[in-house]
Amino acid sequence: MPTCAVFSAAGGSLRCPRSKDWRAAGVVTPVKSQGQCGSCWAFSTVAAVESWVALHGGGLLDLSEQELVDCDPVDHGCVGGDLEDPFRYVSSKKGLLLEASYPYESAAGQCAPPPHQPRFGNVSGCLKIPRGDEEAIRAAVCQKGPVCVGLHAGESFHRYSGGVFDDPQCGTHLNHGVLIVGYGTSEEDGPFWLLKNSWGTHWGEGGYMRMRRAGPGDGVCGINLYAVMPA
Repeated sequence: MPTCAVFSAAGGSLRCPRSKDWRAAGVVTPVKSQGQCGSCWAFSTVAAVESWVALHGGGLLDLSEQELVDCDPVDHGCVGGDLEDPFRYVSSKKGLLLEASYPYESAAGQCAPPPHQPRFGNVSGCLKIPRGDEEAIRAAVCQKGPVCVGLHAGESFHRYSGGVFDDPQCGTHLNHGVLIVGYGTSEEDGPFWLLKNSWGTHWGEGGYMRMRRAGPGDGVCGINLYAVMPA
């Protein structure tokens, strides 16, 4: 399968507003829960495709994570997955089924998509943001929409309950996928990312996290190292 194209910032983030929250535009679906299945990669991908559909005039739809968990031939169901390969699957199938057609089970199963059901999110592939380029990630979020990122979800990340998260001891072993749905600035804590997680609404700030934007390089918990979005 072809690799992701490289995102071109086309002027960088100079024309971007100081803050951006795609939730306010009505193009971000509610927070979901992956349960005990290691399917964060599917949830971040599906959340990005859901926003892509809404941004392209298709409405706010609840699409199927289970289809990716069961059917993506490259990734590993509940044992983890990549952030690029799922977009290739979505492109090859010309979209995803609705959640109602292929409900989430919090476990991997046999690929059995129901026939003759409509698909949504006919993306052409994916865009990959240059490694370590925080401003390019911000430009992508500003210009295009929500962006999938990998990061290191350690103990402090799991314990997060609110505020702007910043753990200098956080590693860069990328073991969790989330979705950047915006960014902003706190008077007390400075610039931050707005992250949508897949651990339900009881985690963090209603299922979201504000994470400090640390500038170029690895970023907090390695968030600048691996960023992908639908094309």
